Amino acid sequence: MAGQTQQFSENSDRANDILFAIRGCIPDNEAVWLTTIDNVLANMFLRQSQWRLALGSLDRVLERIPSATQQYVKQNYPNTTNGNEMEEIFAVAFRCEILSRQGRIFLQIGALPEVASIFAEATHLWGTIESRIPVELRDHSLLKVLPIQVRLNEGLLEFAESRYDTALTSFSEARDLVLRFGLPTQSYDAEEWMGPTVAGNETLSVVYTECINNMALSALYMCRMEEAIDLLEDSIRDDPGAFLTERAAFNLCTLYELGGDSAMSAQRKRVLQIITKRFFLHDIGPENFRLS
Repeated sequence: MAGQTQQFSENSDRANDILFAIRGCIPDNEAVWLTTIDNVLANMFLRQSQWRLALGSLDRVLERIPSATQQYVKQNYPNTTNGNEMEEIFAVAFRCEILSRQGRIFLQIGALPEVASIFAEATHLWGTIESRIPVELRDHSLLKVLPIQVRLNEGLLEFAESRYDTALTSFSEARDLVLRFGLPTQSYDAEEWMGPTVAGNETLSVVYTECINNMALSALYMCRMEEAIDLLEDSIRDDPGAFLTERAAFNLCTLYELGGDSAMSAQRKRVLQIITKRFFLHDIGPENFRLS
């Protein structure tokens, strides 16, 4: 975590060097920690728009999934009687999650044929384990998020191919899958944020905001602006602390501007700013409100 913070300093390039140095100190038999570092590196490279380096980091995770999964199960389920079955399920789940992330990177660079192939493989992998998950794993965060992730993948590809109506349907189905567990709330889990883990650190609340934002954008592209605004505003009313993010604020303020009435747009932006102050959302800066 200390290494990651360097990316937000004046000498941000140090973060890459520090994390690679940490990675070099980890022995090969610590596969779980090696995959954790590579996941961190992939996220950093994504923020820097270094797509090739991000894909390379995720490729290293894919290579280590068999050994890392074996360690992960032994560390987290030492008393299980069906360790082999758990290892098989987690290996497939981890691979499915990493492929989904790689597919999104290819979306960034517009390689739609590659995206379709990768997402199809991820969907197939999930289908091989969906009905085989044992009772003791049904509350695992990754296994709860993966079916939602698969639907989001489908929606993202449909959106990229300008099929906005079917994309909206896919995003809506993904949202409904989240709501099966109830409206997600912010919670802290050390493994989700710090590791060590092989893959999968998205929480239901993060995935839910992604569903709502994507639904709003799909509605906007079909010229259903009020529906897009309602989707974002309704989620913020449900839980501002969880769902009023930088992206939600930026998208909502953009929609306000597209409404055409500058006075009303300014008023609604001010209301949104008051909400961020009321709930101490200090990470949402003035630039997210599109202030001139």
